[in-house]
Amino acid sequence: MGDSAPASSREVTDVEIAEYCRTARYENLVYTNQPAAQETGLPGIIAPPAMILAIARPQLADLAAGRGCQLPAALSHNPTALAIRYQGVFVRPGDIIAAQTRLASKEEREGNFYLTFTVEVHNQDGQLVAEYDAEYLWDG
Repeated sequence: MGDSAPASSREVTDVEIAEYCRTARYENLVYTNQPAAQETGLPGIIAPPAMILAIARPQLADLAAGRGCQLPAALSHNPTALAIRYQGVFVRPGDIIAAQTRLASKEEREGNFYLTFTVEVHNQDGQLVAEYDAEYLWDG
């Protein structure tokens, strides 16, 4: 346990936030309109908290490669369970988001095998933005 993938990072843009909101049908203007966001007391446009799952996906292939192996074909790419812990730090356009994935647990339940990965997401200032666990079914 505890194996970690190298951190992956990327810059968040206002265009990306707007596209995510359009796709997810989020209509709250704090996500897409600078004056509206500032009128509510925010410093400006922010990313919806759920967007973290889109921009900081688990680095499963990188984790497997770090162990000198390939990702098992049987490992589902869609988690069977998610547990998200937001830290109250806003993600704004221009922020550099870094995500690190580590294997948190392996277990067998009712004849099925599950791998749980923890993803820690930090901004360019090193602040923890969110942390989440993603559990995957593996018929290993």
